[in-house]
Amino acid sequence: MQKIGFVLAFLLLAIPSTGNANENIQPDDEAEAPQTQLDVFTGPKPMDLKPPTYPRKERRQGKEGWVQLNFMVSAEGKPYEVVVTDSTGIEAFETAALRTVTGWTFEPALMDGVPIDAGSSFKIKFALSGPGTGARSSFVRGYKKLSKFISDDDKESADAELAGLNVQNLYEDAYVNLARYNYYKKWGDERQQLAALRRAIAHETDANYLPKKVFVSALLSMFMLEVVTQDFARALATWKVLETQGVDERKMTALQGAVDDILTLTGDDRTYDVSGTIGPSSSWYYRLLKNSFSVHVASGVVAEIRLRCKKKYVFFPYEPDIQYRISDNSGSCGIELVGDPGTTFSLVQSRS
Repeated sequence: MQKIGFVLAFLLLAIPSTGNANENIQPDDEAEAPQTQLDVFTGPKPMDLKPPTYPRKERRQGKEGWVQLNFMVSAEGKPYEVVVTDSTGIEAFETAALRTVTGWTFEPALMDGVPIDAGSSFKIKFALSGPGTGARSSFVRGYKKLSKFISDDDKESADAELAGLNVQNLYEDAYVNLARYNYYKKWGDERQQLAALRRAIAHETDANYLPKKVFVSALLSMFMLEVVTQDFARALATWKVLETQGVDERKMTALQGAVDDILTLTGDDRTYDVSGTIGPSSSWYYRLLKNSFSVHVASGVVAEIRLRCKKKYVFFPYEPDIQYRISDNSGSCGIELVGDPGTTFSLVQSRS
């Protein structure tokens, strides 16, 4: 994998995993008008968003969760091509979320006043507890034991405790994934660490389940891991959240160089590649940084490529050794590779 030479100003943070889990874990001057006519784009706007039906079994068991979805909104204002891109892993919540979004209504996106298809995303929460409910005492005890096993380098005991830890609500899910992050720092790799942090942060833009200090530390570590793994478009999105958190100026200044490098890479002629593996859901998702790409399969099968762009949706069968170019007026795009689970490949991006 070709690595872009970005330098992070400090190492990944060791996010606190003990002492925090307890019963209260807790939307310029006006410049002269240009002479060239520009496209005026307005994204889709929610109109009728009926809430999801809570799955009966999960309600009965007191289970909570969330589901992150990407989808297109047609020129008639109806969602289609709805996919789950992340979740707390409970299938019943994913099914309910997918069913819910297909029944929603939006004001369609407009391009120069004309309705068009456009991309959108949404997070649906399934929560029984109110703000401040926090974690159960039984979870806290298991969480503290797990944190100690990790701290003591006792992998066997940590594995057993992690396998037996019963997670019920959103607070507990956030904390157990902080523990997983610290676990993977010792016995895993950078992509596993990043996946755990994303689950802990849960696509939130504020500290709703983690204490503010821990939430900010997790965001900082996630940003650095996104840079290290070359997930640059997501790194820029994480940076925007960090800018709203009142982070110490010295830390932000130390990371500004990496942000500047990504912005430079976005517009220059450099080519870079990212390796990936299609997961159990038969899909792999990535946010593209450049407008030209190719996919090179190392093992397995990629059957289809789907592009969900801000102003366009397109899908097509995968063909090897083909360079694809996205039109400049499509807006930012996410790519989904569909194929056999376990398929390994590299995604090569460039600018044309």
